[in-house]
Amino acid sequence: MTYSLVVRGGWTGFDAYFGFDTYDTVVKIVGDHIFPKYYKEFKLTKNPKEENKELYNFVLSLDCSKCTSEEERASLVQSVKVPLSEMRKNFLASPFEVAIKNAKEGKFDHFSFSIKKEEKVFVIPIGRLA
Repeated sequence: MTYSLVVRGGWTGFDAYFGFDTYDTVVKIVGDHIFPKYYKEFKLTKNPKEENKELYNFVLSLDCSKCTSEEERASLVQSVKVPLSEMRKNFLASPFEVAIKNAKEGKFDHFSFSIKKEEKVFVIPIGRLA
């Protein structure tokens, strides 16, 4: 995973850039499942048009310009630091979350994806979930 955090001038906001080698494969399985579930406070930009765009698949941006005090800004930043730090875990867990949700709905599709280029994970639901 590649990650960069860019703070905008005067702490009016920040942009968190993320890049995963296996992004396209995982997104084909889960769609945008991860973003509204864990990152609804952020504006999502896919395929950022930055000079290092080949490194990053998406950007999560947070606008702090409406904060009226340093305490409010600090509180907002504090509230999103855990979800940002858990991006890798949330991203890689999302195919399993989708598989469990689908199995509960009676859909038992199997699929595979890579966590790293040299690894492959196979998800093969068997049986029924109560």
